[in-house]
Amino acid sequence: VKNGQGWEEGFLSYLRSLPPGRLETGWDVARSGHLSSFWINLAGRDGKKRLVALILMDNCPFAMQRYIIQAVMDCRPGSVGAGDATGLGNDSNETLKAKYRDHWEPVMFNGKTKSELGSLGRTSFGDGTQRLPDFTFNHAGEFKNAAASTKFIATDLYSIQCTPTGDAADKRLALSET
Repeated sequence: VKNGQGWEEGFLSYLRSLPPGRLETGWDVARSGHLSSFWINLAGRDGKKRLVALILMDNCPFAMQRYIIQAVMDCRPGSVGAGDATGLGNDSNETLKAKYRDHWEPVMFNGKTKSELGSLGRTSFGDGTQRLPDFTFNHAGEFKNAAASTKFIATDLYSIQCTPTGDAADKRLALSET
């Protein structure tokens, strides 16, 4: 979605057509200069989570971002989400928390939170509870270049580094700035 244009309501049909499971979403808030991202996992009954969609928003008004998030959250009962409530995302996350109550969690990002999320991410990819999609085809069945579309994931995973913080049992992951 760029400059508030490009969102298609038909996308919700795709989410409704997915196998049974709960949608678990996350929102990294941005407006301009960086992309805002809204990822959507499907949590299956087997305990595995699968990334089923990633919506990137460039210079998209916050009202439009909230509209998209609410449309996704409302399309399947029991959906849950969390969002970056630091800085720009504070007001929008307060609005989402008021609407979804226990189904939406505002997150204040700081060094400790980022380390904890990195640790959870690294663990979930390592034990297979978080699965990446097959990027060879999009939701409309159109062929995509899998190698080019998955490069950003490898780059992000590479930036997560293990940093011991005490004894061997107490390890946290730190995000590399490189």
